[in-house]
Amino acid sequence: MCQTPEQEAVAVALEKELTNLGTPASYFHKLREDLKEKRDFLVEAVRESGMNPVIPQGGYFLLTNWTPLGT
Repeated sequence: MCQTPEQEAVAVALEKELTNLGTPASYFHKLREDLKEKRDFLVEAVRESGMNPVIPQGGYFLLTNWTPLGT
């Protein structure tokens, strides 16, 4: 259960985010950039280890074809 001060804080934060939506100042813009950077880092590490990753366009998990490593 959420307390009234917490509800007010979330409402204020969402109102502020609505004014920033679609701009580089937006939380969601920064989140997308941060996650893309982490994804690209992981993809490069997987490739360097000899596996073939399937790069997601919008998701959290990275699928990898590890058959090039052999049995």
